[in-house]
Amino acid sequence: MYDEGFKELAAALTHTARSAGELILRYRGQTPEVTLKGDGSPVTHADRTAEELILNDLARIAPGVTAIGEESVAVVPEGFNPDDPFFLIDPLDGTKEFVRGGKEFTVNIALVKDRKPVFGLIYAPELQVLYVTLSPTEAVCARLAPERGETLDALQTHPLRTRDPGADRLKVLVSRSHSNAATERYVAGLGPHDTVELGSSLKLAVLADGGADIYPRFGPTSEWDIAAGHAILNAAGGVLLTTDGQPFLYGKKETNLLNPDFIAFGRETTRERVGMAKV
Repeated sequence: MYDEGFKELAAALTHTARSAGELILRYRGQTPEVTLKGDGSPVTHADRTAEELILNDLARIAPGVTAIGEESVAVVPEGFNPDDPFFLIDPLDGTKEFVRGGKEFTVNIALVKDRKPVFGLIYAPELQVLYVTLSPTEAVCARLAPERGETLDALQTHPLRTRDPGADRLKVLVSRSHSNAATERYVAGLGPHDTVELGSSLKLAVLADGGADIYPRFGPTSEWDIAAGHAILNAAGGVLLTTDGQPFLYGKKETNLLNPDFIAFGRETTRERVGMAKV
């Protein structure tokens, strides 16, 4: 399931993500019933029903493997062991974007092993684009319409590879909804650059596809927000580190799966060019 069955997992969860995306889009055109969670972030019926679908599929695809979903877990499950393999699910990443009628929202599914993301899938149903890892060193993207029952094998895939900017101006990704002073200070210190605004985990997917060079995130995120994108970025040749340059680990029970600040780079050479955080 985790090594020799990598492509089988990708194929099975592509079907799951497409079904979740199709379900989410059924709520388009309706007035979303938005409630606020304890941290003040919004949640809709689309989030909850998509997560239920994904969790049910994971129970069948990988029985016995812990699956942690954003909407069903207020605290880390009792008995959770971060040293065992586990799934992280964000059924609708970019709920704010979804509620206001935007297109930059995604279905995220990741598998963590040895506290590192080894498998990742990001599906943007409104944009009809899928990003998925086929091995720890191979990631692809493809067009995938949510209403069509295409299998992964039937899709025309494009290999993902990060870019080396060389001496070119850097392309820096920033959040459409979560910018802050620390991010602005860091970006200002990068020298000549172009800024690209995006929502949800698409920032990490675009970085993996060579569409940018750096994604700094100074502010709260949870593990399910970034695990899938982190796995895809790793497979495409990128790196994601804490702001002091340390490896980024998952299963952080002591923080209830909240993340520290981080910076994602398309290439190690880009990290060497700009250094780590100076905020």
